[in-house]
Amino acid sequence: RVRGSWFYFQREGAPSGHEDVILNFSSWDGSNWTARIQEGKVHQTRQGSTTGHDDLSLNYKNWDSSLWTVKLQGDNKFHHVRQGATTGHEDDSLKFKTWDGSNWTAKLKGKKFYHTEEGETKGHKDVIAKYFSWDGSLMTSRLRFGNFIHIKEGAPSGYEDPCIYFKGWDGSNWSAKIVGHRFYLIPDGSDTGKESNVLNYKSWDECNWTMKLI
Repeated sequence: RVRGSWFYFQREGAPSGHEDVILNFSSWDGSNWTARIQEGKVHQTRQGSTTGHDDLSLNYKNWDSSLWTVKLQGDNKFHHVRQGATTGHEDDSLKFKTWDGSNWTAKLKGKKFYHTEEGETKGHKDVIAKYFSWDGSLMTSRLRFGNFIHIKEGAPSGYEDPCIYFKGWDGSNWSAKIVGHRFYLIPDGSDTGKESNVLNYKSWDECNWTMKLI
């Protein structure tokens, strides 16, 4: 296929993640550890070590780098206590810093963790985009050698244009054209715009979606 003939779509707020039997976390002193659940306890191994230890709790860094201790509460709950506090709280998720300092959320699924990176989303690829045009018409578009082929819903044929005219998430009117492997976005009524690798548009079902070129 021709590079740039596919779109990649992400619905606003669509969750993603992956399942794993281990959790790689940063401990209070900044050292890197791996944890796994074994018979109701947390088996922890320090990075580079061949042996570990079992414990009822683990000490981790939260997203804001504050220090917390967590214990397992059944098969799908955590009990969190902040350093120095005498009471804690129960939650179904654990927000922690992993080895490279990035922020992740883990949820318990029996003896496994379900991990999601901060801001991570899931989408799909397609050769067409379905969106609202400026006048509220339902449009379908695809790419052809850097131009858009537009077809209005119900029309017998379409037309080619270097630009796409669409409604943004807030209902405002925008146009965009392809510059290299990015979009050049121009708000209605303006002579200038900006380059972006994403295009946020309102779909036929009136949901907010993000489009990328792949």
